[in-house]
Amino acid sequence: MRLKVLAVMALMTSALFANSELDELLKKANEGDAWSQYQVGRAYYKNNIGAGTNYAKAAEWFEKAALQGIKEAQFSLGVCCERGYGREQSY
Repeated sequence: MRLKVLAVMALMTSALFANSELDELLKKANEGDAWSQYQVGRAYYKNNIGAGTNYAKAAEWFEKAALQGIKEAQFSLGVCCERGYGREQSY
């Protein structure tokens, strides 16, 4: 029983840290920080740090970072377009 309680507490704690990390990234991204915008895009693309998978949001954040010259975001936006993830498919 004690092990189950500890496991549940560990899961709850990791979820709280993930949400606070996402919140911090979103704050910086909304302030215009290009690298944070790219990281938010990755979070939505890969379902990292509790963001959930949302290709439309991922592509939106990749585009914001790409327009500021982040080459990783430019590549990731290209992948989204190629695969039709969050954007109309375009080769």
